[in-house]
Amino acid sequence: MNENSDRIRQAFHTPLQVPAKVTPGGFEVEGNLLPELVGRVRRISLARKLFEDGILACQSQDGLSGTGGKICDLCRHPQCQPRLRLQLDSGHVVHLLELPPSSAKNLLAIEDVAVRQRAHLWDWQLRLTVENRGHWGEVRFERAPASNHPPVPPAADST
Repeated sequence: MNENSDRIRQAFHTPLQVPAKVTPGGFEVEGNLLPELVGRVRRISLARKLFEDGILACQSQDGLSGTGGKICDLCRHPQCQPRLRLQLDSGHVVHLLELPPSSAKNLLAIEDVAVRQRAHLWDWQLRLTVENRGHWGEVRFERAPASNHPPVPPAADST
């Protein structure tokens, strides 16, 4: 195979997707605790979760319809929280994160910085760290030095 053929095949290759859980001490990935993640935003989407007495009572994978067919715009439960689902492409694996409101606001803030610099967030390599908030961790985002990893265009529903 030649270099062009390899590049074409790579464009259709689905990278390994691995959940990354945010904890007060860092990112839990496949049983390991990592202090940081580095990569490019591949996709951002909306989700929603409603907890009642610490138990998940309803959730929406798309931010539109929830458990049992509830329509989010009609329900508008006061304790329902929006979440951002983030796919972070590190070049060899895509980390899947679910960001609660404070972490989501941090991601949206760095997106605003990119816009002010006339850039797109997915063009930047980001470094994610976790600030320990006691019982939970808040994800912080900063622009990391560029790598040789080419930008990945966002999925259709990215913001």
